[in-house]
Amino acid sequence: MYRKLLNGFASFFLALTISIAGFTPALAAPPVNDNFADAEIITSLPFTATVDLTEVTIEPNEPQPCYSMDRSIWYSFTPAVNMMISADTQGSTFYNTNVNVYHQVGTEISDLQFLTCSIFSTGTAVFQAEAGQTYYLEAGNAFGDVGTLQVNVQQLIPPANDNFSVAEEINSLPFNTTLNINGAGIEAIEPQSCNNMDKTVWYRFTPTENMSVRVNTQGTAIPNNVTIYHSTGPGDFDLQFLTCANNSGGVFLAEMGQTYYLQAGTFSGWFGDIQINVEQIFPPPNDEFNNAVTINELPYSDNLDTSNATSSFDDPTDCHNNGSVWYEYTPASDTTIVANTIGSNYDTTLGVFTGSPGALSLVPGGCNDDFYGVQSRVAFTATGGTTYYFMLGFCCGNGNNGGGNLVFSVEEILPPSNDNFATATPVGSLPSTIDFDTTAATFQSNEPSPSCAYPAPPYRTAWFSFTASQDGSVSASVPNSNFSSFVAVYSGTDFTNLTQLGCGQYSNKATFPAMSGQIYYIQIGGLYGSGGTGQFLLETTPPPVADFYYYPGDPSKFDTIQFQDNSHDPGNIGIQTHTWNFGDGTSASSPSPTHKYATDGDYEVTHTVTTIDGRTASIIQTVQVRTHDVAITKITVPTSANVEQTKTISVTLRNIAYSETVQVDLYKSTPNGFVWVATVTKSVPALKGNRTTAVDFSYKFLSEDTKLGKVNFKAVVTINGARDAYPSDNEVVSSITKVAK
Repeated sequence: MYRKLLNGFASFFLALTISIAGFTPALAAPPVNDNFADAEIITSLPFTATVDLTEVTIEPNEPQPCYSMDRSIWYSFTPAVNMMISADTQGSTFYNTNVNVYHQVGTEISDLQFLTCSIFSTGTAVFQAEAGQTYYLEAGNAFGDVGTLQVNVQQLIPPANDNFSVAEEINSLPFNTTLNINGAGIEAIEPQSCNNMDKTVWYRFTPTENMSVRVNTQGTAIPNNVTIYHSTGPGDFDLQFLTCANNSGGVFLAEMGQTYYLQAGTFSGWFGDIQINVEQIFPPPNDEFNNAVTINELPYSDNLDTSNATSSFDDPTDCHNNGSVWYEYTPASDTTIVANTIGSNYDTTLGVFTGSPGALSLVPGGCNDDFYGVQSRVAFTATGGTTYYFMLGFCCGNGNNGGGNLVFSVEEILPPSNDNFATATPVGSLPSTIDFDTTAATFQSNEPSPSCAYPAPPYRTAWFSFTASQDGSVSASVPNSNFSSFVAVYSGTDFTNLTQLGCGQYSNKATFPAMSGQIYYIQIGGLYGSGGTGQFLLETTPPPVADFYYYPGDPSKFDTIQFQDNSHDPGNIGIQTHTWNFGDGTSASSPSPTHKYATDGDYEVTHTVTTIDGRTASIIQTVQVRTHDVAITKITVPTSANVEQTKTISVTLRNIAYSETVQVDLYKSTPNGFVWVATVTKSVPALKGNRTTAVDFSYKFLSEDTKLGKVNFKAVVTINGARDAYPSDNEVVSSITKVAK
């Protein structure tokens, strides 16, 4: 009995010893295809394998192109024929799974050429495999997840209409179809007119009557594109590009008996289902140039639903012909015409043309103008007896094809009453603000072209006159306008003797010296021949705006202060003189003088500027001169100390100007330089004479201080909230303290 008990205790303690020592039973071996060199060969498709990843490993040199896997297994496949293949991990027991696909270009794992990856258990890797080439699949997990991994590999059969030559026939409209595009490819000579697609299918349609057709991919969740072509021959080299479509749609005009091809696909490696929707639409009656609405008299206005408007093959392309409708007008005599789409509920474009289909010419300034944001306005000079064609389209893809409720207006604009020099509008007292409209203004024969106008006359101009009641500087400007304006001022009596006195562009002032009783003429116009509405302002020239700054902004009596003029003249004549009074009895006359104050104080600096024509202005700024200066006069340290002994390090500060809050940092020496030891923040009063303030540190000497057997201390003082005017006395290094063990 005693021996049995003894043997039982021995067995118990042996088991306990094994457990304490950390021994564990032998684990199962990893799968055979754990490494690249032992990849399992896939002999046929479809293929499915399920693997427990618990004992799977990762090789040190294993590629990680998509994200870092913790465990991986390998498969290889060599197809006998060209085929499209998909690989995924759907059916795995956890989410963070991945399949990386490689093309073998050598014998080693480092020779693999990455093709694509699936990323997570819901993803799919799709790739084109060539006959006789070997492809490797690296399947695994990430983020430490462990479970059962399922690998699925199958051949994707291309859709029946994968190629141009087998395009699916659309026999009637409306036509709607949904097609999985995963197995589709791209032909070597396939056109790419709208996007570089990597998977496409084809459809063809031959209408039995002329019709307008809309194509869209509504219901498609992946990035997609449909390119629409007109067939002019038997091959894909004979395709004439018409337009592009996607979820938002595209519209084209289909002619009876002509064949049209639809190339639908996706790009950037996407895959999934594409839904194709094709329907006949019924455009407005003036959708085509030959059916343009004739405008018989002005003013004219029309409201039209352009939702189904189309673009014809021969529509001009130099003014955005998307979804266009047409109007025409022939004036009886020369005039100025303004057309606009103000009130429309979509982004419009507006072009004005002369000529005939296929040979239309855009009139100068006859495209958009965009003065009213998303809607359009065009103003142009019309010649009597010439027919003008208005093409109205859409911009920027609103709705299925961009149209909507079009509001179109056309009116004749007469020249302003002050269009000519002889009928210049008189300006009374100053200041005067006068509204004007130069939309229909003209440019007279021999009219002067001012120096600041460009590129070349003729310009749309209007004239004002002003008789000065007193001597002084006067400025003319166009502070507000809906075009790029200029203003010029002249003296003289007619075009033979006018002398330009000033010229300004945009809202800048043209300033001139006026003499009492003298008549002056002001010319308003538009750069690039533009015109429109605005406000003309004539006023006594405002004074200059005096301003300056200085550096440093917190000067002391030790600083040489740099002053800098920052004044400007709104009259655009220019500053001629500068006068500085520094507030301490000294002055200067340059634009950027320097000055040094002898003592602290508040100094009122006056800066006065005078323009070339004698207008003046002044500004006063108070410059506060404060000399903040805290110095370390000495640092007191013990001559010797033992390890673990605490002693006082005393830093003596001198401060005579202002009470300051300072920060004192203490450092000690080491074989590698000084290191920080401690910081003390202290309020230091201003003390006259030789009176000082002490800042004490308690320092415990350490064994590391005995490496050299000695130590130095360094103290650095910093003023909080102010700049020390004399920083060279802010740092002191102590004498040596010998340190013993």
